[in-house]
Amino acid sequence: MVIHSDKLNTIPLQVNAELGRMVVGSDAATQKAHILHCNYYNTYLQRTIWQDAGKFFDTAPILVGAAAEQARVQLSGLFADQGLKEVERRKVFASNFYSWQGFGTIDLTNLGPQGRTVPTAKQHYVEGWKTQFGLAKSPVGLMTQGWLSGAADAIFDLDPGTLKPCQTECGAVTGADKSVFVLSTEGPDFPIYNTGGIGTTLGGSAPASIGHNIDNAAVAQAVLGLPLFGDAIKTNGLVESFGVLISWHPHQYYDRISFETVHKAVELYGDEGRILTEPLLEEAGHRCAFRTFGGIWRSQEWAAVVEPMCKTQEDWVHGMLAIINCAGWGKVSCTKLTPDEAEFVVVDDYESVGYTHLYGKPDFAPTYLFKGGFRGIMNLIYNGGMMQKPALSEDFYNALITRHDAFEVEVVECQAQGAAQSTFRVVRKG
Repeated sequence: MVIHSDKLNTIPLQVNAELGRMVVGSDAATQKAHILHCNYYNTYLQRTIWQDAGKFFDTAPILVGAAAEQARVQLSGLFADQGLKEVERRKVFASNFYSWQGFGTIDLTNLGPQGRTVPTAKQHYVEGWKTQFGLAKSPVGLMTQGWLSGAADAIFDLDPGTLKPCQTECGAVTGADKSVFVLSTEGPDFPIYNTGGIGTTLGGSAPASIGHNIDNAAVAQAVLGLPLFGDAIKTNGLVESFGVLISWHPHQYYDRISFETVHKAVELYGDEGRILTEPLLEEAGHRCAFRTFGGIWRSQEWAAVVEPMCKTQEDWVHGMLAIINCAGWGKVSCTKLTPDEAEFVVVDDYESVGYTHLYGKPDFAPTYLFKGGFRGIMNLIYNGGMMQKPALSEDFYNALITRHDAFEVEVVECQAQGAAQSTFRVVRKG
């Protein structure tokens, strides 16, 4: 599948439904597997790392450095793919790509190898922050800061981190649409990460899910036929679907910011550091389930495509898994499902693939998104009455997580640690 037609708008996207992967680029050294997430997960994960873990050590440089890495590597490859050597054409392509990913709109006209001011209009992280948390006390555009630095490296063929970014205006602070970033030649104040390539899948095939009434192929066809990608002119670079704003990061961005946070915590505090940070990352996944999955279950798209297939409460779970398998997260199946217990299996979950590619084999299970996500599915369906489509309020969320019979999850096995698959067991407390 290729989105758009002319060279400055063509994004070489390859969809591999069998592997549950969506790959951008053709150069093995620079292509990236992109995944769908929404504004609620993106902003909650950023706040978790930036402000919660940030109480113990400075995490903002991790968020900036990870975005710089992905933009630099990805855009360098895409410029080569498209034969773009002229700076102005690279700028146009880069700004189009930023909007295609659902991040908003960005004006690179005045950007030079010495930096300068970069204004933006609508921004995914700004809109997401205001929706979830209200106005911010300080600029929230850490991802775009890093993206701009990495994009400048690629556009002007600079050494990594040549330009230092900062944000001088933020719509999440002022409530306006406008944000402003400034790049200078002071040198980086963030770590330089430089891992290229996509990372090989770990192999294996997902077991068949237990019986259900969902036509997975029909769901996939319908989901992939939705307007899932942004356009600077038509959508202000934002993508609204399933009642949320969605984006397409390379999964290594999420991997890098999560795992570098864990690694730094362990470096500073030993095993206590992992005990401190891992629940924060799992909670981000649980919030993702509440807001993203909850939003999907309440959406017009669900009502039109999936809900007519649902004959049982369990079908609501399997229908969600069919959608997850279109998000690039890996291949998910469910091998046990009752109102009190479930077993979910994932082959090539993006955190296992990412950790293995970036760092090698871990001595812990780096699977936070799915831990929180599967727990959230069970809490919403079997404790939250999601089939009646309740409003997704904070009061509702707090009521769910404080129930005496709320669900908890354990990682039975993890593919990053050498297992054939990642398996998660979700059970009621007590």
